[in-house]
Amino acid sequence: MKVLTHGARWLAAGCVLVLSSASGLAGSAAALGSGPSAAGSKAVVALQPGQVFGWGSNRGGQLEVPDEAKSGVFDIAAGGDHVLALKDGAVLAWGDNTKGQATVPDQALVRVRTVAAGAVHSLALTEDGTVLAWGDNVKGQTSVPEEARSGVSAIAAGRYHSLAVKNDEVIAWGAFSQVPNEAKSDVVKVAGGFNEDSLALKGNGEVIAWNLRSDDLESVPDEVRSGVSAIAAGYEHKLALKNGGVIAWGPADEEVLNVPDEAKSDVVAVAGGVDFSLALKKDGSVIGWGPGNFYGQATPPQDAQTSVSAIATGPYYSLALHAPNASPIMRTPKVSR
Repeated sequence: MKVLTHGARWLAAGCVLVLSSASGLAGSAAALGSGPSAAGSKAVVALQPGQVFGWGSNRGGQLEVPDEAKSGVFDIAAGGDHVLALKDGAVLAWGDNTKGQATVPDQALVRVRTVAAGAVHSLALTEDGTVLAWGDNVKGQTSVPEEARSGVSAIAAGRYHSLAVKNDEVIAWGAFSQVPNEAKSDVVKVAGGFNEDSLALKGNGEVIAWNLRSDDLESVPDEVRSGVSAIAAGYEHKLALKNGGVIAWGPADEEVLNVPDEAKSDVVAVAGGVDFSLALKKDGSVIGWGPGNFYGQATPPQDAQTSVSAIATGPYYSLALHAPNASPIMRTPKVSR
């Protein structure tokens, strides 16, 4: 399906949800699927299908959910002003389409297992491990390299860059596509941020972070050097999930990094936008915080207080997948393949 909407102004890329985990199987969120995937890094294929809904900014029409996405959706991704959803192995797209980011190619209409979205580009990972990309290519973010055309297990998108995991190694392309040596082995999940930041989650639960402008690693707090089960990157902050609690760090203001008590236990998934964050609780409710709430994007509506199975954030809006009678299932990433 292709839903075209008229133009929107340029906007930084959205951060897609990166799933949780604790003890259990692999993946996270009411029904988030197994193995690394995300926004590639998110492994978010719902075990029970649901309905997409959103709140916050609607300047690209991204909150105007088409009828096809009001049932049976297994995965969601939030771009700058466009949305991707996965239903019956086919990608649905709506919102801003000024760069073709919401025009789904024929190859992404069958056998797709997860999706990811950048500012104005889109990614899909097929069942056979092939990465598909469409939309803006100003930084080469949709020029999929040969090594990402087979055997890929996870994908993620930043503002103008794309990430994939193949054979436990991160592959990057688009803006500033350097990858540090530490991200070239034992990686199970990846996440892309708004400032060309990237995160990788290792099989031992360690988080590594870098900016694509440099091969050098960025410092991370000691708490995320082991035992982490999920990761997400916002604008000037990063998020990790450890033992059901959210950890935040980065150069952002204290108000952005101050995690509320409700997000320090029983959390199964996290997502970050521009100066705000979301957490999905084990009971299927969503909580939000941060000063970036100009459009209400950090204030989940009543519909987000029960039966939510997945979350995602754009820069200034939020998405959730509502799966009636479903509650998030906590899972753990594979330690090695």
